[in-house]
Amino acid sequence: MKKITPALVKTFDKVIVLFLGFLGLATRCMPVAEYGTPHADYHFRGDITNKGNKEPIENIQVKVYQDDTLLIGQSVTDSAGAYAMDIDLFPLNYQFRITAEDTDGAESGLFASKDTVVSAEISDLSGGDGWYEGEMEIRTDISLEEDLQ
Repeated sequence: MKKITPALVKTFDKVIVLFLGFLGLATRCMPVAEYGTPHADYHFRGDITNKGNKEPIENIQVKVYQDDTLLIGQSVTDSAGAYAMDIDLFPLNYQFRITAEDTDGAESGLFASKDTVVSAEISDLSGGDGWYEGEMEIRTDISLEEDLQ
């Protein structure tokens, strides 16, 4: 059996070091991969009022549903009848169903529930950069009728 000479081992080591060095330089020139998901901020705002006297209604529960079935946010109106929700979603064209429901009983009057459907188009988003596609405000004011039951 032949023995490997030290000179051959040194030459082989130099070839491996040169090859690995080349690979190291080549990989440094590769583009950096970015990981993330496109997203956008949807700001839901509005006022809930009494249809008869136009007064604001406090303690009305407001819910937002994506594509009619998926609950994505909920809020309760303040003393001025205002509600606000900020929801981060994947940027698409959406149909949102916004429901207003009297859940406090006779405390602020009895009101019939109401559903309102609004559309949000991806082209209406503004202020985006990179993965962030921007934001949009969806203002929906709702007037509720008194429930005479």
